[in-house]
Amino acid sequence: MDFAQPFRLFFRHPKAWMNLLLLGVCALIPLIGYLVITGYMAQCLAEWERDPEKQEFSEFDFGRFVPYLTAGFGSSSRFWSSRCRSFCSDSPPEWRSS
Repeated sequence: MDFAQPFRLFFRHPKAWMNLLLLGVCALIPLIGYLVITGYMAQCLAEWERDPEKQEFSEFDFGRFVPYLTAGFGSSSRFWSSRCRSFCSDSPPEWRSS
């Protein structure tokens, strides 16, 4: 398993440092910023599913802030709902809702 590949793919893009700067700015926004970053990563993963031979990350575009935010919210809610389902299936019967 090549653990360095994601870093090589990220920095292969001609605007990698600008992407990193914009993602860093997003990280400074409480809660919303992390949803935007998650949405951006979800978009990158979706692009890789369509084209597994893709050799770089997409460019981060601040004009797509709201689509990244909604994708990040959707990704986060799916993640937590799956965690809640697995928690509820492992919990004692008196904790489960009927």
